[in-house]
Amino acid sequence: MEFKKHILIIEDDEVILSLLKELLESENYYISTAENGEIALELLSEKKPKPDLILLDLMMPVMNGFQFMKKQSEDPEIKNIPVVVMSADSQIKEKLRDTTAVTFFRKPVKIATIIEIIERLTAVQVLTKDLKTFSHDLD
Repeated sequence: MEFKKHILIIEDDEVILSLLKELLESENYYISTAENGEIALELLSEKKPKPDLILLDLMMPVMNGFQFMKKQSEDPEIKNIPVVVMSADSQIKEKLRDTTAVTFFRKPVKIATIIEIIERLTAVQVLTKDLKTFSHDLD
């Protein structure tokens, strides 16, 4: 079975993490998980294939989502992986202004909304790769 895309979910709430993992796997996504930003950075430092997308909670122990995004932006190996923030904070849009997040959704959210966001972002990635290949072929 071939997976659509690889998604890393960074979430400290075990129930939310388990639900997201199960739902996204049922949609044929390959899922990796981490309970906080520090564990996620450890996973991302390994030489295995990097995820195509990161779903990131903001409020976590050890290393929160804001700290994770700062560290991610400083690492050339992982800085281009798109981050979608998940938060229950009603002021989230303003708080994300100066971060690397490409978009966000407020918890609770319908799974259809999550799938739509993921599919749109991964489609953009495919188009970008195709354009780079096409541009390279013209050279």
